[in-house]
Amino acid sequence: MRKSILMVVFLLILSPIFSFATPEENISSRLSGRILLDTSNNGEAWYLNPKDLHRYYLGRPRDAINIMKNLSLGVSNEFFDSMSENLPKKLWGKILIKPHDLGKAFYINPSNGEAIYLGDPKTAFFVMRNYSQGINSNDLEQIPVAEINTENNEKIKTATSNKWQYLGWWGKINTTDVPVHESPTASSSILGYLNTINRIKVLEEKSGTLFNGSNLWYMIDGGQYPGAFINSSYVEAIPQPTPESNPEIPKEIKEGEFWVDVNIEKQVLTLFKFNEPVFATYVSTGRAWSPTVRGTYRIWVKLKKGGMSGGPPLVPYTYNLVDVPWIMYYKGSFAIHGTYWHDEFGTVRSAGCTNLTQGDAEHIFSEVLPLTSTKNETRPSENSLGTIVYNH
Repeated sequence: MRKSILMVVFLLILSPIFSFATPEENISSRLSGRILLDTSNNGEAWYLNPKDLHRYYLGRPRDAINIMKNLSLGVSNEFFDSMSENLPKKLWGKILIKPHDLGKAFYINPSNGEAIYLGDPKTAFFVMRNYSQGINSNDLEQIPVAEINTENNEKIKTATSNKWQYLGWWGKINTTDVPVHESPTASSSILGYLNTINRIKVLEEKSGTLFNGSNLWYMIDGGQYPGAFINSSYVEAIPQPTPESNPEIPKEIKEGEFWVDVNIEKQVLTLFKFNEPVFATYVSTGRAWSPTVRGTYRIWVKLKKGGMSGGPPLVPYTYNLVDVPWIMYYKGSFAIHGTYWHDEFGTVRSAGCTNLTQGDAEHIFSEVLPLTSTKNETRPSENSLGTIVYNH
C-alpha cells in the first residue's frame, strides 16, 4: 500500500502501467492568451497569460502597463518585420515588445495571429478590453489567479515578481536530459536531469546567466529537486489543475471546515474550506495493481518523516523508503505524502498512496488536522479530529 523506488526491469517491459500524457485540456488552456471579460461582475477584465496559464487583472490602465512591462516577450525589429504577417502559433495570445523600436508593444490576437499595436498605456488598456471575450464568473473562477508584485528598495529601484494562487504553476519538460542546476547559472552544479515524462511546479522566476537562448530561470518544486533551477527554455505550461466546480461535500463537513478532495480520474487534489477551493495541485495516485482506496476517511496520524516499505503479494516489486516527508495516513497504510523519488505528477504512479511534490505536501500538512506539534508524530484527539479525505 506504499511507495516504489526500485523497479524490476522485466516489470517495466511487460506492464502497460505508465501514463505520461499531458493532463487533459481544460479552461485554462483552451482560453490561453485571451482577454476575458467577466459578464457576471461589472465587466472586470483579465489577461490569461500563455506562459503560466494564470489570469492577471486588467482593472485600470496601470494594470496594462504592468502586463506590458512584465509579461511581454522582447523581439528584434528584424524578426518582427519578417514574421508580422505570419507569426508562429506559439506566439498567438502573447504580448510582443520591440525594445529597439521605442518599446512598441503588440498584442497577438489568439484567434488569428494578427499583431495589434497597443500604443500608449491608456490606449493599450482600451485596445485589450476591446479584443476581449465574455466569460461568466463560474467559469472564470476555474482559472487560477496571479498578480505582479512590485517592490522598491535602496539597492533595486524596482523589482517585480509574480504571485500565483496555488503557490506556483505547473509545467512540463519539453525535451530530454534537461539539466537541473543548484543556482540560476549554467556553471553551477548539476543536481540531476529531467525528461519529457516529468512535470514540475515553477515557484519563482529568476534572472541568471544566458543559457540555451534565455537568461530566465525557474526555481522549481517537485519530487527530486525542490528548490533547484531549470532554464525557462526547457519548460512549457500545461493545463493548470482545476478544482471541482460543484464539489460533493462529505456529510460530516461543517461550515468553515477544511477537507481534502482527491479526484483520482483527473489526478488533482483540492483543499477545500467547506465549498471554497483553497489550494489545488496535481498528484500521483495508485496504479492498477494497487489502486488508491476510494471513500471518505479521517487522517489518523501525521508524521513529518517516516519509513515506508512493501512488496509482494500487495505489489509486484519490493521497496524500502526512508525519511518520506509530510505523511498523512488516513486509512491503514494509505496516506497523502511528499515524494522524493519521481516527478511524474498528474499520472498514476504510486503503490496506493497519494504522491505530492515536497512543497505541496508540506503546505497541505500544515493546513490539515490534527494540529502539528513539535514532535515527529501527531495524532488526533477527541477535541481535534483528523481532517476528512475524500477519494473518488
